[in-house]
Amino acid sequence: MLVLVALLPAMMILIFTGIEQRNRSIEAAKQEISLLSQAMAELHMKTSRSAKQMLVTLSQIPAVQTLDIDVCTVVFQNVLSLHPDFLNITLTDLNGEVLAASKPIPSGTNLKDRKHVREALEKRAFVTGEFIISKFFPALPAFPFAYPVFDKNNQMKAVLTTALKLGYFSHLHDISKLPQNSFVAATDHKGIRLFYYPQKEKTNPIGKPISSLSWEHTKSGDSSGVFMGQGADGVQRIFAFQQVRFNPDAKPSMYAWAAIPEEAVLAPANAALARNLFLLFLTSVLSLIVAWIIGQRTLLIPIKNLVAITKKFATGTLDLHNKPALRPDELGTLTAAFYEMANIQERNQKKLIENEARFRLLLDGLETLVNVVDMDTHEILFINEYGKKLLGDITGQVCWQSLQKGQAGPCTFCTNKSLLNEDGTPGKGYSWEYENNRINRCFFVHDRTLYWVDGRIVRLQVAIDITEKKRAETLLAEEKERLAVTMQSIGDGVITTDFAGNIVLLNKVAEDISGWMTAEAIGMPLEQVFQLVDAQTRKKCMPSVDHIINAGPTIGIETQPVLITKNGAAKSIEYSGSPIRDSQAEVIGVVLVFRDVTELLKTKKELLKMKKLESVGLLAGGIAHDFNNILTAILGNINLVSLDKCLSDRAKELLAEAEKASLRAQGLTQQLLTFAKGGDPVKELSSLEKVIKDSAEFILHGRAVACHYNFPSDLWLTDIDTGQISQVVQNIVLNAIAAMPKGGLVTISGKNVPVLDQGIFPDGSGKYVEISIRDTGIGMDAEAIEKIFDPYFSTKKEGSGLGLAIAQSVITKHKGYIAVESQPGKGSAFTFYLPASNVGKLPAKAIQSKIVSSRSLKILVMDDDSMVRSLTESMLNHLGHEVILTKDGQEAIATFQKALDNHSLFDLIILDLTIPGGIGGKETAQHLLKMDPQAKVVVSSGYSTDPVMARFREYGFCAALVKPFKLESLSAVISEITG
Repeated sequence: MLVLVALLPAMMILIFTGIEQRNRSIEAAKQEISLLSQAMAELHMKTSRSAKQMLVTLSQIPAVQTLDIDVCTVVFQNVLSLHPDFLNITLTDLNGEVLAASKPIPSGTNLKDRKHVREALEKRAFVTGEFIISKFFPALPAFPFAYPVFDKNNQMKAVLTTALKLGYFSHLHDISKLPQNSFVAATDHKGIRLFYYPQKEKTNPIGKPISSLSWEHTKSGDSSGVFMGQGADGVQRIFAFQQVRFNPDAKPSMYAWAAIPEEAVLAPANAALARNLFLLFLTSVLSLIVAWIIGQRTLLIPIKNLVAITKKFATGTLDLHNKPALRPDELGTLTAAFYEMANIQERNQKKLIENEARFRLLLDGLETLVNVVDMDTHEILFINEYGKKLLGDITGQVCWQSLQKGQAGPCTFCTNKSLLNEDGTPGKGYSWEYENNRINRCFFVHDRTLYWVDGRIVRLQVAIDITEKKRAETLLAEEKERLAVTMQSIGDGVITTDFAGNIVLLNKVAEDISGWMTAEAIGMPLEQVFQLVDAQTRKKCMPSVDHIINAGPTIGIETQPVLITKNGAAKSIEYSGSPIRDSQAEVIGVVLVFRDVTELLKTKKELLKMKKLESVGLLAGGIAHDFNNILTAILGNINLVSLDKCLSDRAKELLAEAEKASLRAQGLTQQLLTFAKGGDPVKELSSLEKVIKDSAEFILHGRAVACHYNFPSDLWLTDIDTGQISQVVQNIVLNAIAAMPKGGLVTISGKNVPVLDQGIFPDGSGKYVEISIRDTGIGMDAEAIEKIFDPYFSTKKEGSGLGLAIAQSVITKHKGYIAVESQPGKGSAFTFYLPASNVGKLPAKAIQSKIVSSRSLKILVMDDDSMVRSLTESMLNHLGHEVILTKDGQEAIATFQKALDNHSLFDLIILDLTIPGGIGGKETAQHLLKMDPQAKVVVSSGYSTDPVMARFREYGFCAALVKPFKLESLSAVISEITG
């Protein structure tokens, strides 16, 4: 009985040690497969990101952008050779037809039936597909990816695809050296088996759901888990799973699985326990037998040996290979069992070391920085090989001294406090980003706490290098900044809204035009800031945001819109609106681009007026030219006939009346000439008071309208064309008479104005004479005032619409300015300004010239009109001169050249300025003066497209003869030139 009591502690130790060994084996196995499943998930995430980066990069190369099939094929083959874990790389068009592939595939292959290709076309972004089996290669399980290719206009033109061989997970299985019946696997988010290694098609077929009992453990909501259960093949295992998410908020796209047979985990511990118990049992039996035989003599030494072995166990010493010779008694047997147990423990310890080496291999194979830090001392307990490559082997060093530079204590951004619960136990994980100033790299970090092997709480840190991602984000931010600068630099106003129509942005031009500042306009409805009304009806014409979105891509309105600014001002604008779309082609708002065209519209109106005046001028010039030729013949012949001394008095009276009528017709042509292009006024120093009074009294004679004059005695003289200014006064007075059908009063006043606004006068500044003509008629509204000087505009039924247009043209050509003021029912006042002359008084009036006979001259005449040529010849013959007639410039030049050759020069040449279809007087004179610089040339015309008649000496002429001309005028010109 004493022997049994002595063996009881040894038996308890063996049982306790065996149970503890089982638990440790189970926990070690759980940790091993948990890390293995996590490593599988991380490996898949890394490989998927590599797939995305590879496809994004390929989409930007020129060959893919231009769909160069041959170059794409070579590039894909080279890329695939560098990434053997990918099954193939293909480029398809928008219909799914394969254009290029890294591996040969049958012609006409279409991938439109593949889900990942369809989703890439629909979502216009990188997508991951579902588990597939390759169509054209050995039937390999694979995980597909697709990415759309966009051109520079963000138009999708093709799709890039690739597929990841799920077989690469088998590498983790092999290097981990797991026991028999262990496996690694992958399932989709519905529990469908995508991958299983080593393969067991009978019990664990690919494409079939996994055991429902196993799948239930994934529904707890945790991202990972470890449990014990029975597999589909009936084997009891320890299972571990890890969710795979491409985005933190997304649903799991895949589950990574690893499992170890429970029997393989517990077999060594169970065998050792059974063996130890069996040995203990044998030892007990033998001890009892020996005790009965040997007795107490053999008890003391074995007990001492057992005590020594127990002490070694207590200190953790398991190296008991130097076993002493044991007596074959009960205690000797027990001692041998202790030695055997030590050997078993030593073997188990070696296995644990081997398992640790496997996990190190997994962690060191990741291109992710992994380290473990003591939460209290900040000592780095572990760092993987990737971390050592970046930072060196800093195991055992303080983290804030070795991971960062310039730290005098724990980092201010240390996450320790965020990882522990209030009671100090491990809490939830914490994800964050930071830049390591020691190696100048950016990392996305996930920290979490766990219990270390010795029971203390440590921080596990997994850091993914995102330096390139940050650089891309920086470039994107810079691009946004450039866009903002561009927006502020655009010469047009730009307003953007969100989908609901609330304002998001106004650029500087939009602020200036609308009067709204960005800070106060943001968030307001578009129609409150951008208020548009029709220019004519003043009704709102702003299309809604929904209308712009539905009518895209660009919308405007046909009528002229007016923008009502914040302060109530109205500005004419041009604008267009378009919907704004994101990268998925979804509408997220609208953009309006507009510009202030108020001044542009005013300019267009003025240009239209000028074109109308130009058209009238061309018409008037043509009529005046032909009419003046006719008048020249009529008036000249009357003049010649009236010289006949045999005429009766009655005949002379009739001829005088005909001459007066011709002169009145000449005044009509003078009005038409006002519009002739280049018809500069023929100015002479005149008194405006006399010209105005004569003109007004002529028009008012016999009318029921009175006229009052108010002129100062010192009214300045002006250089004017008296006929044209008379016409201006007559047209304005006629308008006043029409505005007072029952009679009224016209008040005409004048005054001297020293200096006026330089902005409205052609010559800038100086002295002016102001003339005001005011009536007491019906007046005009604002609309009529705006159009009053337009050609063909008239408020009178019988009016032609040219009178005031002529007035404005005349005043403008005199370098003056005309304006009108009027209100309905209060009469109208026309005011015009003319430059004053520096001459103080009029010269003495010359005595009317008589017909003077001079010596006989040889005169060359050029005119296209036969009547004018015949009349001119008759007049010159009457004056006793020899005349040579030509009809155009070519004939005149030839005649003049012939005279030069014969040394029979012409004493005088009279040239018509305008020769339709031929060389006119201006060009002919240039030719003649080149031939004979001493030639005396006179220009003759009733109309000119150049200011030759007003400034004839600048063009080489000696004098100007205005059609129609009388014999006295012709004689005076000849006398002036020839003496």
